[in-house]
Amino acid sequence: MLAALILAELIRRGRADIAVESAGTTTATIGWPAHENAVIVMGREFGLDISNHRARWVGKVGLKSFTHVICLSPEHEQFLFGHGVSSKVVIEVACFGEGIIDPHGGSIEVYRLCAITLELEARRLCDKFLETL
Repeated sequence: MLAALILAELIRRGRADIAVESAGTTTATIGWPAHENAVIVMGREFGLDISNHRARWVGKVGLKSFTHVICLSPEHEQFLFGHGVSSKVVIEVACFGEGIIDPHGGSIEVYRLCAITLELEARRLCDKFLETL
């Protein structure tokens, strides 16, 4: 959800030239679609279609080509450091280092509240990173 919200925010700011990708730290869910409640909330609340999203493993993404990586939890950050992410990559843990609670398997309301938090975070991250470009 965060990648879609960041991309939408960048487009809103006239920066469609910036690539945004999503990947996770587990191989167990590779290829899985976004949770049905995520698809519903993102469409209903934000007008964003994430129905084509499929989970990818971060180890197959090629992080060396990225300038910024956003982690949804401090544990994700530690995973990346443990897997040789370049020190040139700016790593940011969402919500000022506190992370985002994973809504997986939660109700529509849980996903809606998470998405609202993620939308605010997308705006904050765009503010922060666009200053450095």
